[in-house]
Amino acid sequence: NDTIKSNIILGRSFDEIQMRKAAKKAAILDFIDQLPDGFETKVGERGLKLSGGERQRIAISRALYADPKILFLDEASAALDVATQADIMASLRQLSQNITIIAITHRSSFIGESDNVIKLS
Repeated sequence: NDTIKSNIILGRSFDEIQMRKAAKKAAILDFIDQLPDGFETKVGERGLKLSGGERQRIAISRALYADPKILFLDEASAALDVATQADIMASLRQLSQNITIIAITHRSSFIGESDNVIKLS
């Protein structure tokens, strides 16, 4: 039971611009901005119930808020619909110019325009 903001910054120092950028890159900013309390919306048991895709996008926002040099995504598209996955893939393509992204997925559509693909059987 905490706010969306707390879930994204996760105890790190707060920077509103960085938080909003991370949410935008994870294709969740528009959803958050439509909530009456925005980033201060309580989520969880006694708060707003988030869908699997919304939880996934907040988790991606949390990872991006840390401004990583390497980003590991383990089944990051599992709970996303096709349109949201496409939005996030577009952001990740932009990000991949500055950071290394390692993605583990069962969805071949999430691979997109990867530089390298390793397929395990």
